[in-house]
Amino acid sequence: MSAHNTVSFEVTGEGGYDFAGATAEGTNADALALEVEEARLEAEREMNRQINDQWSVYPLELPQTGVLTGESRGNDVIIRTPSDSGNYYVMFFEIPGDDYTADGELALTVFIRGGERYTARLPVGNYKLIYGTGKLWYGEEHMFGSRGSYNRMDGVIESENGYYSEVTLYVVEGGNTGLTPIPFP
Repeated sequence: MSAHNTVSFEVTGEGGYDFAGATAEGTNADALALEVEEARLEAEREMNRQINDQWSVYPLELPQTGVLTGESRGNDVIIRTPSDSGNYYVMFFEIPGDDYTADGELALTVFIRGGERYTARLPVGNYKLIYGTGKLWYGEEHMFGSRGSYNRMDGVIESENGYYSEVTLYVVEGGNTGLTPIPFP
């Protein structure tokens, strides 16, 4: 007399199992275990598809060079970018002094296409600059994603009446500040 087991189940759209659907038959425990494992893997693949459909972030059309959030007013800050390294998302944070590592209040964000320059304007005050660069744009929340490169300028931009600042987002011989790589924000 041989042992015969029948287990019925169905993978549902919510990721659970409905044991009233398809059948899996086996004449021994190994065959039954294999069928259960195959069903588990299929349920996992289906859940992954559903999660990816719901949570995936897709690239967007690149914005034109200019302000994305905030108001550009005050003293000129000229931003230059290299033409060979993608596009730039630049964030200016107003800070209460000259500690560029301090948290600050987001004052202005600017998108700059690679190789272009942009003149932003900032009210009198001290600002730290954080920027991201990359080729694919996912919006202000996700910026250039995990494949982008993100940096903080090691210094303060002082916006003073009657003066302008110039920032180059590439290495300049004789430049007066450095950059610190930061993780994807």
